Amino acid sequence: MADTIPAASAAAQQAEEKQAETSEPSEVRPARSAGGRRIVCGIDGSEGSFAAFKFVRETLVNPERGDRVTLVRAFEPMNPEEAVYSDHERRILQEEDEARRKEARHELQQLSELAGTIIEGDPPDAIQEYVAMHPVDMLVVGNRGLSAVARLFLGSVGSHLVANSPVPVTVVPQAGTAPMYA
Repeated sequence: MADTIPAASAAAQQAEEKQAETSEPSEVRPARSAGGRRIVCGIDGSEGSFAAFKFVRETLVNPERGDRVTLVRAFEPMNPEEAVYSDHERRILQEEDEARRKEARHELQQLSELAGTIIEGDPPDAIQEYVAMHPVDMLVVGNRGLSAVARLFLGSVGSHLVANSPVPVTVVPQAGTAPMYA
């Protein structure tokens, strides 16, 4: 389920509506639109994601060329049906999910007037699916600064996307961390 804030164009809005109609990603990637590059920047409120956004804004985007940026905020919703919860606990979990959605919408609105989309699902898979279903030239994400051992056990959104994305991926380290090599 995607929640778009604000639509960058009628074409972007149509792409979002088409995504909502199908449950599976298309086998053929959408064609790139005329004009500049289309860059997706994954954000999650972390220092690393803000470093990625700053990198996109200050280094990659050239408005004169017609470059466009879409900020994507992915989160995995809680599933109160998977465990035994009382009605009260289930209601609390649903309220927490709604609060996370509101926080994500607010975060996107505060960052810029660029197009922003909130997608639900495991972040690496949800972002990969979003990129596969939209005309995107490049994906930029931040690095949480995990150690090699932590990445081994916890995984890394950046590592997953570098290995599986259909478009080039840039992983931006947060200040004070060593670059991540995938």
